[in-house]
This record gives sequence, C-alpha cells and structure tokens, in this order.
Amino acid sequence: MKTVSSSVVPLRELNMPVVETRRGRPVDDRWFPLMVAWRPMYVERYGNVSHVYLSDGRELCYVHTSAQTARDVYRYYQLDVAACRAFYRQITGRSQTPLIVIPGLDRVYMPIKTRCGADLKVRTDGVTGYVAIGDLTQCDEIQGERWAKPALRMEVKNRFTLNVQMSTDRLWSHMADAMNLMAAYQARQETSGTIRTCLDILTKLSQ
Repeated sequence: MKTVSSSVVPLRELNMPVVETRRGRPVDDRWFPLMVAWRPMYVERYGNVSHVYLSDGRELCYVHTSAQTARDVYRYYQLDVAACRAFYRQITGRSQTPLIVIPGLDRVYMPIKTRCGADLKVRTDGVTGYVAIGDLTQCDEIQGERWAKPALRMEVKNRFTLNVQMSTDRLWSHMADAMNLMAAYQARQETSGTIRTCLDILTKLSQ
C-alpha cells in the first residue's frame, strides 16, 4: 500500500499520467467518476495541480488546482455550487469548506488538509484536498514534528494512505454532517436511500 505526502515533485520523478483539460471542455468520463480522493500537489513546470486517486488503483496528475477540481466535480454532476453551499449552511450552520455531496450516488467528499506549512511555496498555495467518505477503510492518529496539530492517517479503498491534518473529533463532525446532509437530501427525494453508509463507516472506524 502506498503512503503519500506533500512536497514539490520534479517532473522527471512524476510517476503518473498528466491530464490536461482546456478551459470549457468537459472532463473525461473514463476516469472522473472513479475519483476517490484528490489533494493539492506542486509539480515542477505545472505548478499547483491535483493528485487524483481512482477506485481502480490508478493515480493521475490533473492540471487543475484542488479548488478547480472541486468545481469540476460540481460541474460534472450538474450541481449548482451556490445552491449546494446554501443547503450545507442550512443543515450544518457552517459555511467554510463544505462537504461535497453527490445526491444521486450517495457520495460525499470530505475536505482534508494535506499540506502543512513546510509544503507551501507561495501564499496562494492550496492546502485542502477531498476524500470520499464511503471509500475510507481505516483512520489512525499519527504524531510527528511535521504535523504541529492533530493528524490522521487515512486508508482509502485499501489502496492508498493519506496523511492529513485533522483531529479525530473533526473527523466525527464531518461524518455527522454527512449523515445529516444525506438524510436531508433523501427527504427531498434526491438520494437512492443508502443513507446508512456514513453510519456504517463510523462504526467500522471506531472498532
């Protein structure tokens, strides 16, 4: 299983395909629905990009920032960003870095901080990636000089592990928000009804 961390990646050491998408063009149907996580990564020549993890084990360098990739998710699934954020605020009472909910698939992407201060090269460098809650298989607390604040090692699909700056309490908070959001979407008849996913994961991760 591969563990990843954030750093500047020389182009010659980039061991994954590079995917470039021109403005206005749709993303690729062959891989976009398979995304289980993405995180910001700084690659020589390309700058800030997204390191994308797919459910089939592949990894891609997507030449969009992590924030742009999040917007691409909304666009791909034909979701109105403003409406989704407003609904998130209505249900959770919060507005910063909302969960991304794909109602028709019962999929929830959770924001994760995958860069610490040592990784940031310029002020505009992003720190936030996303992981699909339904694809988490294990979370463990980690400690070290690199992480000044609480951190977790997240195992995704038994294929990848991501080191993220997040407390266990914050993880449970995201899980609770995800459950509440899916229940709210189900009440609006916008889900297929599988709202137990987050509860099942909570139970599994707490064992």
